[in-house]
Amino acid sequence: MKEALIIIDVQNDYFQGGKIELRNPSEALGNIKKLLAEFRNEKKEIIFIKHISVREEAGFFLKDTVGAEIHNEIF
Repeated sequence: MKEALIIIDVQNDYFQGGKIELRNPSEALGNIKKLLAEFRNEKKEIIFIKHISVREEAGFFLKDTVGAEIHNEIF
């Protein structure tokens, strides 16, 4: 069986200064980075998924904005 890591919605709008900042996102980010390092070291598949809002009134994850981009610490 093939193993893969799926990372969903680790986008800038959830972090400090973002449009919908979560409480303590850095703790989750640290855990994600550990898993990423393990999967990269073992050359296992990694899949990134990001949410893009199609309606402006959503206010976050808007297409072509910095907030919608995947957090740079996991690349």
